[in-house]
Amino acid sequence: MQSQGHVCTVCKRTFSQKSNLTRHMQSHGKSPKPHTCDECGKGFAQKAHRDSHRLLHLRPIIPLYKKGEARLEASDEAKTVAKNPNKVVEPAWLDEGKAEAAAREAGGELWRG
Repeated sequence: MQSQGHVCTVCKRTFSQKSNLTRHMQSHGKSPKPHTCDECGKGFAQKAHRDSHRLLHLRPIIPLYKKGEARLEASDEAKTVAKNPNKVVEPAWLDEGKAEAAAREAGGELWRG
């Protein structure tokens, strides 16, 4: 007589080891996610998935315009300064193309990196 193994009660999938069924049940949301991120509180079924998620907090994903060019956003402080009508802004910074060219020139090797 052959053993049927361990069967998922939700999708009827069969597993040869109980530990694999336990991990699979977490994908159905039937068991708590014991590994939580300290930064955002998101829960994970496996410690390795939580650890790779933590890297997002250390090295956030920067959206790109196209390969090699980062999409930059103004900081809250910069937005505050920009709203000040008494602030004199150099005309080159008002034109997007000129501003990028000036930033590339000022950044030198850092811009390419």
